[in-house]
Amino acid sequence: MKASTPRFLKYILVAAAALFILLLLFINSNLAALAEMLYPGSGLWTHAVLAMVETLAVGWFWRGLFRGPKHLLLMDAETPEARQAFARELGRRLRGNPHLRQAGIVPDAGEDEHVYLERCLTLLNRKADEEIKQNARRVFLATALSQNGRLDALIVFVSLCRLVWRVSSIYNQRPHPSEVVSLYWAVASSTFLAFSIEELDIATEITVGFGETFQAMAPAGLTASIPFAGKALQTFTASTIDGATNCYLALRAGIITRNAYLYGAREEARPSRAAVFKEAGNLPFGMSQAPVGKVAGPVAANIGRAAQHAARIAGSWTLPAPTAHAAHTSPAPHT
Repeated sequence: MKASTPRFLKYILVAAAALFILLLLFINSNLAALAEMLYPGSGLWTHAVLAMVETLAVGWFWRGLFRGPKHLLLMDAETPEARQAFARELGRRLRGNPHLRQAGIVPDAGEDEHVYLERCLTLLNRKADEEIKQNARRVFLATALSQNGRLDALIVFVSLCRLVWRVSSIYNQRPHPSEVVSLYWAVASSTFLAFSIEELDIATEITVGFGETFQAMAPAGLTASIPFAGKALQTFTASTIDGATNCYLALRAGIITRNAYLYGAREEARPSRAAVFKEAGNLPFGMSQAPVGKVAGPVAANIGRAAQHAARIAGSWTLPAPTAHAAHTSPAPHT
């Protein structure tokens, strides 16, 4: 029974990988057809370039999962001797970590080993969090501007595969075998949901729903009532919602990746699924302010300049001077 369980999981992983490859081929065929329609003769080249990019992403993902030293788990060190061996091995690995050497973190004279390990892990965790946030920002901007569900899925897939590789290089170890399924599922589900967001048209439903509500309360305050600018602002809002949704998916997958590579995490000490969702949900609003501000600033400036230009044109319109015939009025009829 114990031997059949890993084999059963292996079959599930192979079937899931096959379905995921079919999804990627479907995305490639649709993007290649779109490129062929816009630029005749470019469909085959587009398909080849997308296949190369996806192969590179799979290579990043494979290297992050299966290359590097064995995962260190504190739960494997139950006895005092095993804990000391765990601390020695962890210290040896951290002293050879390039990120720590670059930061100049070395054990001080007379410093307790546990204090030194805590300083090292604090820096590595901070670097992993920065990498996750940078990746989520790139996903936010790219998917908000692409406005294509299939291209969004490809962007999320490549970004998350690269993120797994980058986080594995920060901690310099491969994940525990029990975490491989979680990592694969996080990347695959985020890619599939990014593909489905555009199909479900969630952003349009939200903007239209809010628009109808605000129209019932204050019709004059609707941006849609502004000539020319209303449609642009509505499109910008939908793009922001789309980007923020994909940003949340990238953050969730990134947090799962970070937790899978943490040194010495016990099973009972690892964040629960609800904690992962909560941590990922608290980050997008604060993170999206900077990229949204960068995009919204020029948009608002252009809209303001367009409104000023329209006002100047309207102000330059003058009524023609009255002619002598028009100025002459016929006398009132005698009664």
